[in-house]
Amino acid sequence: MTEPSITRPANLGPALRGLFREAEAGRRDTEERWLRDLRQYKGVYDPEVAARLHPRRSKAFLRLTRAKVKAADARLMDVLFPGAGERNWSIAPTPVPEIDARRAGEIVARLRRETGSEPSERDVSAALRAEAGRACEAMQREMEDQLAESRYREVVREVIHSGNLYGTGVLKGPLVSRVQAPSWTRGRNGAGWQLAMRERLRPFLEFVPLWDIYPDPAARGLGEARFLFQRHLMTRQDLLALSARPDFDGAAIDAHLVAHPGGDAGVKAHESGLAMAGPVQAQPSGRYEVLEFWGFLEPEELAAIGADLGEGEAGGNVAATAPANLWLLGDTVVKAVAAPLPGQRWPYHFYYFDKDETSIFGEGLASIMRDPQHLFNASVRAMLDNAAISAGPQIEVNQDLLPEGEDPTDIHPFRVWLRSGAGLDAQYPAVRVSTLPSHAEELMAMARLFEAYAHEITGIPSSMHSEFDAAAGTVRGLSMLLSAASIALKDQIKHFDDGVTRPFITALYHWNMLFSDNEELKGDYRVLARGWSSLIARELSVEQLDAFASSTANSLDAPYIRRGELLRRRASARGLGEDIVRPDGEVQ
Repeated sequence: MTEPSITRPANLGPALRGLFREAEAGRRDTEERWLRDLRQYKGVYDPEVAARLHPRRSKAFLRLTRAKVKAADARLMDVLFPGAGERNWSIAPTPVPEIDARRAGEIVARLRRETGSEPSERDVSAALRAEAGRACEAMQREMEDQLAESRYREVVREVIHSGNLYGTGVLKGPLVSRVQAPSWTRGRNGAGWQLAMRERLRPFLEFVPLWDIYPDPAARGLGEARFLFQRHLMTRQDLLALSARPDFDGAAIDAHLVAHPGGDAGVKAHESGLAMAGPVQAQPSGRYEVLEFWGFLEPEELAAIGADLGEGEAGGNVAATAPANLWLLGDTVVKAVAAPLPGQRWPYHFYYFDKDETSIFGEGLASIMRDPQHLFNASVRAMLDNAAISAGPQIEVNQDLLPEGEDPTDIHPFRVWLRSGAGLDAQYPAVRVSTLPSHAEELMAMARLFEAYAHEITGIPSSMHSEFDAAAGTVRGLSMLLSAASIALKDQIKHFDDGVTRPFITALYHWNMLFSDNEELKGDYRVLARGWSSLIARELSVEQLDAFASSTANSLDAPYIRRGELLRRRASARGLGEDIVRPDGEVQ
């Protein structure tokens, strides 16, 4: 299935450029927060803070924020991708599955052949449900293969990291990707095998850095957005590749390359900030800015670009039923298509760490723990400065009482000082030693206090990323610590299920229904996100197995319990694998 190409009105480009400027201005304050988040994660002081630091005092920056973000990343990935062949999603046939009339007829005919009579309605319904189950399993395997080929796990890792750090992570897809895949076929007359390249349609997905997303600034969520831009920085070779594609205006792209041989991308305000935060090239030399627009246009604009308006919903609001995708190079629209995947309003899926009700963007760990991080660093700097000045004595030297040639900076054990002076001068020492008090204990206690505040404010206790404390000395204490650590995690898993897993997997299912050439796997299915439910089920299973093992660990109940099987289930519930327990035959 090809994307419907459509005409490109000349006045549409400048209008889209105006919308992009609106979105760019609307997120400027948010960009400043993201830059502070990034500097805090990387251990770099904000410019105004660095300017106030004394050049001869400590500039230490202990990165509590990095530890929190990394811990949240790891824990979410552990739950969402538990391994051992488990998935954080599944699909299942609807209670009354819809089956293609041809396939349904084949099933009824097979039942007639097997029974030799007309099958009952109950038998037909059972056979149809069984067929729907087999097709559903085939669809699930196909989707699993597609996700593996698309490196879904690695992409999601970046989405989660962006969400935990900045507050918002963006997953794009699935869209249509045409790939040339090798295929072995029989030669003529069945003689031998031949390798041929065959074009295949594959779902395309990617992680989109937050810096490249420009949504409608007036929207508080994607459901309220009128439009969304994704900014691409491309080389000349990238544009030439687009020019060769049939869905892009090659002549317009070639003309732009001739008019701008050195590129047209300018430096954005946030790019200068990124260059200050790390080894990032601020000047996009030789690159071109391409804007990808997704959104809803006015009815007359939709008619002008040739989109199939159909019947409008909600009182004839046709603009709400025909989203479009346009690509802008300079002020020229070089691609314009109707939304390629029906039923998917936006090909972007947002994961929020903490949703901000006043903005389309969320708040991440760095922003949440900004004050505890700054206060912790201030305490550490003060402790180091105090430790430095109290590590040794401060020495005062009266040079008038030292003979010429005596070096007061040459201090060593058993040093003999020669001095001069008579009369009143003789009663004053030539060298006076002062010891400054140490406040290291008080300052260290203050640092620990602010570190504890960071644990409390973020909801991520230290047990998630450091050694357990004394409370973990017993099984019950360890269980309580892990349960406490899971409270905040449950919320994040629910956010990911609602914002990414469910809508993305649903869109992937629709993608296969529309583009897959395998009719045997198609059917009426529903998508289930299992990240939240699997975590809760695992916790309950662990607690129930532990309680059962504890209550039956006595001489009265022991003869009735298959201890090996119980141990294997306890190991499996903790994700350790049953093979960690010896088989019953090896136990003496």
